[in-house]
Amino acid sequence: MKTIHSYLDAAFIAALLLFSMAQSLHATPERMQIKQKVEKIVNLYCPQDLSIKVTDDGLVQIKGTVPVLYDRLRAFDIISKVQRVRKIENEIVVQTPVIPDKIIEAGIVEKLGINQAISDPGRIDVTVNNGVVTLEGVTRTLWTEDQMVEELSGILGVQKVISNLKLSI
Repeated sequence: MKTIHSYLDAAFIAALLLFSMAQSLHATPERMQIKQKVEKIVNLYCPQDLSIKVTDDGLVQIKGTVPVLYDRLRAFDIISKVQRVRKIENEIVVQTPVIPDKIIEAGIVEKLGINQAISDPGRIDVTVNNGVVTLEGVTRTLWTEDQMVEELSGILGVQKVISNLKLSI
């Protein structure tokens, strides 16, 4: 009697394992639709070769390498606009050449000075340490802060932008 139960238990466990493996390999129509939409929009806006996985619960996992931080942020932004995407795991790595901080800083100061959308760039201090840009100072709107972060993330050599800006009242 123990032998029959042992065989039945083993058979039941094997069936459960096969079922769970089949479920993980089976792509539901909804998952395929989300993946197709995400791939289409990512390929349109991000020319890099990126790996995209989508789960049934709307989780999008994206991996790959890009040359500038802006491309990593842009991928997240465009994927977040796809319907039924509930969460994004952005594992894109920025592989930018090592550029001396002083050169990055000079490019940032120039970009802040000519961008008409950013009002009063003289009230903002910029420091760069190993490609990590830190912004300190005062800005008039959240939009201005977002514009600065977006602009600076497109500069070659920038690995990350930290904004410690405060809103003026």
